[in-house]
This record gives sequence, C-alpha cells and structure tokens, in this order.
Amino acid sequence: MENTALLDRILTVEQDIAQTLFDVQIKADKDIAEALSKGDAELKEKCNRCVLQYNEKLSQAKDSMHQEYLNQLQAYEAGLRGMNTNKEAFSSLLDKLLFQH
Repeated sequence: MENTALLDRILTVEQDIAQTLFDVQIKADKDIAEALSKGDAELKEKCNRCVLQYNEKLSQAKDSMHQEYLNQLQAYEAGLRGMNTNKEAFSSLLDKLLFQH
C-alpha cells in the first residue's frame, strides 16, 4: 500500500507541475501578445509622426519653390518691361530678312 500511496503522490505532483507549466505558458502567450500589440502601436505612432514630419517638410519645400518661381517670374517680367524696344528697327530687320534676297 505504501507503494500505491507513493505512486499516487508522484502522479499528483506530476499533474501539479503540468498544470503549472500550462498556466505559465498561457501567461507567457498573453504577455507576448500584449508586448507585440504595444510594439505595433508604438511603431505605428512613430511611422505616423515621421509621415507628418515628411509632409510638413515637403509642404515647406513646395512653398519655397513656388515663392522662388514667383520671384524669378517677376524679375523676368521686370526685365522685359525695362527693355528698350525699337519696333521700327525690328520691322525693318524682318522685312530685310524675309522679303529681300
């Protein structure tokens, strides 16, 4: 009978160990899932922050380029307005080039 009691006790301890291992595995799985979820959320937030920063820099660059374009266009137009035109000389040159051989 002593052997039977010892075997029962061994089986009980083995079952307790198996249950403890199962509980630990469940907790580990839960902890891993939570860590992955938290990591995914942090990554998504960092990516969104990077996208916002990139879009802001892109917008600033576009605004700067547009302003530079307007400045150059104004300078070109001012240059054209400031040119001394001689319509008679131009017409004479065209007549000479196009109609005289």
